[in-house]
Amino acid sequence: MLGKLLVLLEDDHTLALRRAPDVRRACDEAYGAPSGGPVAVALTELLGVISAREWRETRPTGRSAASDQGGRAVNTEDSGREPAEHARFAAYLVELEQVGEADEMALVGRVLGDPDRVMAEAAVVRHLDRRAARLWPEPAWEEWAAAAGRVVARRPFLVRRLKEWSLFRAVSLQLPWSSEDLLASSDWLQLKAAAGAGPDALDVLDVLAEGGRTKRIRNAARAGRARRTEG
Repeated sequence: MLGKLLVLLEDDHTLALRRAPDVRRACDEAYGAPSGGPVAVALTELLGVISAREWRETRPTGRSAASDQGGRAVNTEDSGREPAEHARFAAYLVELEQVGEADEMALVGRVLGDPDRVMAEAAVVRHLDRRAARLWPEPAWEEWAAAAGRVVARRPFLVRRLKEWSLFRAVSLQLPWSSEDLLASSDWLQLKAAAGAGPDALDVLDVLAEGGRTKRIRNAARAGRARRTEG
């Protein structure tokens, strides 16, 4: 049900709802500086954006986190004052960065089993972004993305992020894609495609230059198109 709910972000990334939290900084980091008119986003996507911002601000720094014999994360220097979920988040980031391919999906599943759903998804989306940035140009992408999709199937925000990485791959490698899918994608993907879709992706830039959701996206696409045609 939550995956079907939309909320409206105003043109400055505020939520025009009574008692709504201030989400402007989180949205600016995820989508870029606000420009253009209001935009509707899925509630689940917005929750993921907010959680990622919160955990970037509050994760432990200058301290070590590890797991005890029972698999619970502990803070080895200041566990008396550091909230347990912060230590788990830090430990998950370390584990996800170091995990081998054979154990990767099992670890992602274990992280998503954490009782703090928001924290777990924030850790996993960072892992997915890091891995996808390395794998999208490679033949290994298909198998990895399929495996990751099975693990995150019940997490709408993570499912959408994987789908958008697949769309970015398609437009970058000149694989089949549709302008409807691109224009329906998040500001995050549209900006990414406008900035780095590849030297032969003029059709992508044409679509975004005319129909990109925000002024910033349209300007980035036009600038990219100008550079390619002049070159």
